[in-house]
Amino acid sequence: MVAWRQATVFTEAERAALELAGQGTRTAGRSRRLTDKAWAEAAKRYDEEQFAAPISLIGVINACNRIKVVIQQPAGERLPGPVSSADFAPPRQPRVPKTGCHTSGTHQVQ
Repeated sequence: MVAWRQATVFTEAERAALELAGQGTRTAGRSRRLTDKAWAEAAKRYDEEQFAAPISLIGVINACNRIKVVIQQPAGERLPGPVSSADFAPPRQPRVPKTGCHTSGTHQVQ
């Protein structure tokens, strides 16, 4: 997602939204905290209603990222193209709680 920084086609408002999204969806590496500067730059370029759109989108992206962590699907594993039932297949080794929900004896604890 960092390629936008070198591109010359984005307005200052779009650049502010991209920076906000980049920082707000970071899952690894540097600090996971959104900087005050990124927030202020985006907030001054959008009214309250407009600003809600990228914030909502960041929330959806973060939810998808968390789901990928839970089902153990690395980011970028899915290639672009038509969606098939294989895209919704369970992970190779399903996670099973060590205690609690699955008490029927049909699942083995790893």
